[in-house]
Amino acid sequence: MFTLIKTSALLILLISITSIRLELENEKFEEAQTLNINLSGNDNGSKSIIDSILKNDEMIDLVDKRKTHIIEKKLSEIKTIDNVNVYINSHFGLTIDVKEREPLVYSILLDSYIDSKGIIFKKNNKIDEVPNLLGSFDNKRINEVLNITKTLNEDEVFAQKLQYIWFNELDLFIKFKNSDLNIRLGDDKKIKNKINKLKGFFLFSTEKLDNNNYQQIDLVYENQLIAIKK
Repeated sequence: MFTLIKTSALLILLISITSIRLELENEKFEEAQTLNINLSGNDNGSKSIIDSILKNDEMIDLVDKRKTHIIEKKLSEIKTIDNVNVYINSHFGLTIDVKEREPLVYSILLDSYIDSKGIIFKKNNKIDEVPNLLGSFDNKRINEVLNITKTLNEDEVFAQKLQYIWFNELDLFIKFKNSDLNIRLGDDKKIKNKINKLKGFFLFSTEKLDNNNYQQIDLVYENQLIAIKK
């Protein structure tokens, strides 16, 4: 009798342990089935947009059916996203890897950012480090703005010092931080050559001239730098 009771108790204990183990495994499986979103780059507010879209009945169905390519296509339409990759992970859950767009220039008129590909988008928070594009501009010339900005950012002297960019009729102008000088570049042709001339001027003016005596530098003429006094 005692042996029977002991056997029954062990059997009940074994069943309980097995049941608990199955429940834990089921919880782990359900947890693995959840949706994971990984973001890299600037915080453009893409996460809240994605969360909102995924609550749509159509998207819920696509997620349940693991239609990764369709989900990718729909999320790629979000302006703040540069690249998105949707895939089924090793735990059979769905993972969304998102790369945010990197703002290169801020358009005050549009209250929007422009990335290196020329894509215009809005974001939640303002970034002070990027230069401001003033006034209106021809979309056909936006690549000039981007090329000049990228070239200056890659220069060891002028990196992160550009503050303003604007067009005055056909000519493109820039201004650096903590400087009153308007710099007339005209366009982005031979931009590295123009930058080298500009570096030479700033080196010379720092040592021998008072910058306050000048209001504009012209770099629109072939192999010339013209400093216009106030």
